[in-house]
Amino acid sequence: MPHAFKFVGYRTFADLNEADVSTKPASFRNLEDDFDLVTGARLAGRDLRYADADGAFMVKADLGFANLQGADLGFANLQGADLGFANLQGVSLLGANLQEADLTGANLQGASLFGANLQEARLFGANLQGADLTLANLQGTDLSSAVNLTQNQVDIACGDTRTKLREDLSIKLCPGLELPGADLRTFAGLTQEQLDTVCGDKNTKLPAGRTIKLCDEE
Repeated sequence: MPHAFKFVGYRTFADLNEADVSTKPASFRNLEDDFDLVTGARLAGRDLRYADADGAFMVKADLGFANLQGADLGFANLQGADLGFANLQGVSLLGANLQEADLTGANLQGASLFGANLQEARLFGANLQGADLTLANLQGTDLSSAVNLTQNQVDIACGDTRTKLREDLSIKLCPGLELPGADLRTFAGLTQEQLDTVCGDKNTKLPAGRTIKLCDEE
């Protein structure tokens, strides 16, 4: 219901749509080195329930303990943001960039992470009950102590050899990965179908009976 108001031109909550919430340097060109110069917004503990922050620039923002319940953060750039113990229940993070974000203890119940980039994000103790991880990129993501994470959720995401999960869970490889020298012999749930979407080299170690194409042959 709160989001219904914006469709009739009436905004009752924070309007951060496509806003530069964090401060970019004057010379910002959206290159990797530029992100080190970004000053993250200080929003720790703020009440941002149902905020419209679609496409917002929130790199390195401090949102620890913030209440973002029901907020729209679709396609927002939250790279390196601190979302520790934030309330993200029911949040839309569709296509959002959460690379290297800290989501320790965050409440992500019912959140949509469809197509989100969670590479190298930390989710120690995060509650993922009912969260949608469809097409989420979990390369290098630490989910080893995430709460209420199921195999069904992981099955619709992808990761790599650095993805950390509980021992009872397994994840498929993201298509297009280059894995020269990687040891895939103990990668849980690895199938030939997955291997056919990635590449390696003569030093890539595989389970018996599996093959992988060479990266330099593509």
